[in-house]
Amino acid sequence: MTIDPQDIAGNFPDNATSKITAIAENGSHAVGTVTIKQNSQAFIINLDNLIAHDLGTLQSDNQGYSEATSISNDGSVIAGWADTNTSRSQAFVFRIGDTHLTPIGTFRANNIGYSSAHALSGDGQVVVGEADVDARYSHAFRYLVSSGSLSDLGTLRAKNQGYSSATAISDDGSILTGNSDTDYGSSQAFFYRDGSTHLTGIGTLRSDNNGSSQATAISADGKIIVGSAQTDRGVSQAFRYSIDELQMTGLGSLRADNSGSSLALATSADGNVIVGNAASDSGGIQAFWYNAGDRRMTNLGSLQTDNNGPSYAYAISADGQVVVGSAHTDSGDSQAYLYRQGNAKMTGLGTLRRDNSGSSVARVVNHDGTLIAGSADTDAGETHATLWRIKYPAPVPPVNPPVAPPPVNPPVTPPPVNPPVTPPPVNPPVTPPAVNPPVTPPAVNPPVTPPAVNPPVTPPAVTPPVTPPQDIPQEKPEITIIDVINSRQAMADTAKRSYQVLDLYQQALTSLSDQRCYSTPGNRYCLKSFFQADAMQGNRRDSAGFNASMSLLADGSLVSGIALSFPLGGRINDNYRFRNNLHPGIAGYLQYHRGTQPAGLTVALSMAGIRDNVTIQRNTRANTEAGKGHSTIKGYTASAEASYTFVVSEPFFFSPFTGLRYSSLTRDGYQENRDIAFPAHFERLEIATTELQTGLKTQYQLAKTLRLNSQFGVSTNLSSRSNGFQGDIEYAGGFSNKPHENHRLRPFMAIGLTGNVTANTAYTLQAGYQKNSSNKGSTQVGFNFSLGW
Repeated sequence: MTIDPQDIAGNFPDNATSKITAIAENGSHAVGTVTIKQNSQAFIINLDNLIAHDLGTLQSDNQGYSEATSISNDGSVIAGWADTNTSRSQAFVFRIGDTHLTPIGTFRANNIGYSSAHALSGDGQVVVGEADVDARYSHAFRYLVSSGSLSDLGTLRAKNQGYSSATAISDDGSILTGNSDTDYGSSQAFFYRDGSTHLTGIGTLRSDNNGSSQATAISADGKIIVGSAQTDRGVSQAFRYSIDELQMTGLGSLRADNSGSSLALATSADGNVIVGNAASDSGGIQAFWYNAGDRRMTNLGSLQTDNNGPSYAYAISADGQVVVGSAHTDSGDSQAYLYRQGNAKMTGLGTLRRDNSGSSVARVVNHDGTLIAGSADTDAGETHATLWRIKYPAPVPPVNPPVAPPPVNPPVTPPPVNPPVTPPPVNPPVTPPAVNPPVTPPAVNPPVTPPAVNPPVTPPAVTPPVTPPQDIPQEKPEITIIDVINSRQAMADTAKRSYQVLDLYQQALTSLSDQRCYSTPGNRYCLKSFFQADAMQGNRRDSAGFNASMSLLADGSLVSGIALSFPLGGRINDNYRFRNNLHPGIAGYLQYHRGTQPAGLTVALSMAGIRDNVTIQRNTRANTEAGKGHSTIKGYTASAEASYTFVVSEPFFFSPFTGLRYSSLTRDGYQENRDIAFPAHFERLEIATTELQTGLKTQYQLAKTLRLNSQFGVSTNLSSRSNGFQGDIEYAGGFSNKPHENHRLRPFMAIGLTGNVTANTAYTLQAGYQKNSSNKGSTQVGFNFSLGW
């Protein structure tokens, strides 16, 4: 069995604590609460993509407290309670796609006061809980999500006075259970059927049916209620109540004499398996497992080597096979566990600490026991919402396979030893003599039926098929644990790196589109080889290529060119690796400059495109997974620039310029490989910007064959759009992040040294610096060698 824990709550500060309170039956979403600086609010997390959404509150400023208590089977509807603008909290319902919580209200005429939602039907259509009435009590309610109607279910008292609360509901929403005041002065459990006019009390375990009882859960089919009720001994013990039979059955306790208290907290979907906590002979409370088939309560023990120490069961899978809760360890900590039917001992789930110390608790389990949720301590001393992904081993083959009936005692046909006997001729029927009365045939040898000495033999039960006995060590499951908060913070780190990489590629595109090959006067063709290195925030991309141009007009006023760039590698932070990189970057340009003298107007149009295949590894933090996946980064840019050159003197001239540039960068969506417990999926990430560039270019003749070139200016963002970073981790939730606001004004500068080797050949060394859209500095260094003819 593989057990894999994961910390999944993100978008929260490092000092946030969180817990998960419910999981959708289909495993798509979970709900819980996150506490930041003593302020707790509900959140829903998409378990397919790790995107968490804070639900806020019912206050107009969205401040205050809230808690999500339940979620529908498909994860689309949530119920809970939240602070309002008044002094009391109220129940709410939230549907995926809503922008705010919907208050359920109360039964008071002015709709203020207190209410709370405790349970939600599997289809998400019925919410139950309690709400204030105009008197000073709260009554159980039934709320229909589709119509928004709120029904007061009253109480078990004759005049409908007092307090009541609905605590659990069947999967289809037709039957609910809860607790209510009675005319006996105590509180008792009840059930309510859709369409009924009153609550039905289920009594207690006392012979006079008085005393108190409480209902904690109801089976998915609505036929079985569990909880605890008072007994004639004066203690409360767990019960199983059949609605069809209107009968309550006490489950007893874990003590040999069945004394002491117990409480049933959860039941399987069919109500046949019940779990809870009970007094044990060890003197403390321990978790129990109760099977209605054999009416036997089984002690689940603890995580201590001697199986003593407290333990608690909080939930059971719908199939009744897996129990989760918390139990004491040998170190004295209370840690989460799972217990699977047939195992000899519970299995510890550990914590989020490196040394597995500290506390944890498992409170929720999905239908088949493969996903468990709760919370666990971290190395930072905080408590984080936690998911455990469980992979169970293949079924163990029977120790003794089914045995065919042995031939020792095959079915025996009646032996011929004593066949049916006809009356022997020794005493044939005698004609009665006159002196004696008629004689009936003697019964000395009556007809004999086949003897039962060797009856037909059924296959002996000496060696039936054997299931693994509980005292044989069971193969442990594989457990993967993830820290919810750290996972989402790691996703935030991954998002930040993604933006950095796209910024780097935007700079590489700009460098490629600015490549020019200038032939000396009188030459029509030019061929240039170049090397270019672009670096930003510790990332670098190196490339090399060639540039070719030709004059389209005889006077050389119109020149077209093309550049090809081949990636050489570099360093794109620790998360990115080049993969099968066979795609060259390509650029093309068209430039017009009238006349052969430097002075005058120059207009240039250029385009460039780039594409790289990469392998991306997700950022990691403690108790997170480093999933990898293949993606492609690509982009293009198009620009138009106009400049006018002024000759100040023979060695010096300058050119004011302005230009418009559009860039689009994309990292394709991808799926991480499946060799980790919680693989992530990432949506396509795109950033597009339109910017205006203005500045000044200069050229100074240092010597006959050596020139100094420079340019400086500013880029101004005219528009910027992005779909943002979106990623999700399977069964752990999703994450979305928008890039930081782009800085509108960003300076840039460059300097270069150009020299002639011969009349037709030249070389250039250049370096540049500019601020990117995230206001981070980037540098460029290049070298080229050109030949004209």
